[in-house]
Amino acid sequence: ERLLHSSPMSFVKESALGAPSALAQLSNCRDSCGCAFCCFPVEIQGELCSNLSFSQFASLRQLSACWNHRFRLFGPGKGVIASGLNDHGQLGDGTTLLHMCPVELPGHVASLPLQQIAAGYYHTLALTSHGQVYAWGANENGQLGDGTQGEDRLIPVHASWELDSKRVIQVECGRRHSLALTDQ
Repeated sequence: ERLLHSSPMSFVKESALGAPSALAQLSNCRDSCGCAFCCFPVEIQGELCSNLSFSQFASLRQLSACWNHRFRLFGPGKGVIASGLNDHGQLGDGTTLLHMCPVELPGHVASLPLQQIAAGYYHTLALTSHGQVYAWGANENGQLGDGTQGEDRLIPVHASWELDSKRVIQVECGRRHSLALTDQ
C-alpha cells in the first residue's frame, strides 16, 4: 500500500493494484485549531459510516471543522458533506438533527457555487466564487450578518455586511464572531 496525498490535510491508502482499499482511510485530518477529527470512514457504535465514494473523495477541495461539526467541500458540482452536532442548525440541512454519519447537504447549500466553507463553534460561513457570503446556525450575537440577532438559521442566509462593494476573498468564524477578508 502507498499513501496518496489528496489535499494539504489528508491522505488515502491505495492498494498495490492501484485501486483504493475497501476501507480507504484518511489520516492526519486537522481542523483550523489543530484538533484531529475523523474524516472517512467513521465507525459509530459498530456501524461503519462510509457513505462517501472514492470518486467523491478524489474531488475533495477543503475540510473545515470546529467544536463538534465538520464539513467536506468537494469540487464544482460535487456537493458538500457534513456531520456532527446540529443543535443550532450549524450543518445547514434545514434541521437540528444530529448527524453522526456524514450526509450530503441539500440543494440550498449544494446549489451555491462554493469556494470556501468555515465552521465556527455553532455557526457556519460559506463563500461563493462570486465573493458572496452565506451563513447559517447560531445567531445570538448577530454573527450571521443578516441584520438579525437571536434567531438561529437552519438554512443559508445572505450575509449583508457593509463592505462598500468590496469583494470577499476569505471567511473565518469563531465561537460568536465572523470575519471576512476583502480584496482591498
